[in-house]
Amino acid sequence: MNLFRASSVSAQYGYATLSGILTVLSFPKTDLWPLAWVAMIPALVALHDAVTSGLRRIAAIGLVFGFVTGAGKVYWITETVASYGGLPWILGFVCTAIVALLLGSYICL
Repeated sequence: MNLFRASSVSAQYGYATLSGILTVLSFPKTDLWPLAWVAMIPALVALHDAVTSGLRRIAAIGLVFGFVTGAGKVYWITETVASYGGLPWILGFVCTAIVALLLGSYICL
């Protein structure tokens, strides 16, 4: 069944991003908890099709999934840095991206 094949690199990264978004939507704030049952399927399809591509591609797919999921977990850092720190919003986005990248590296490894 080739319905869910992720043979191209962009499809694999897209599936990892979709999986991260579905995981974030299953968090309590959005209350779409049934998505948690299917959220990992796109990432698993991307990883299954990337097995022949090598460890770097697998690690990159894990990093994309982890970054998107991490950004959904630490979205509040942007407003905190800007409101309470008195720093520009762009610096808040940079701080959020750095923390999300660190969280993504856990899944990558």
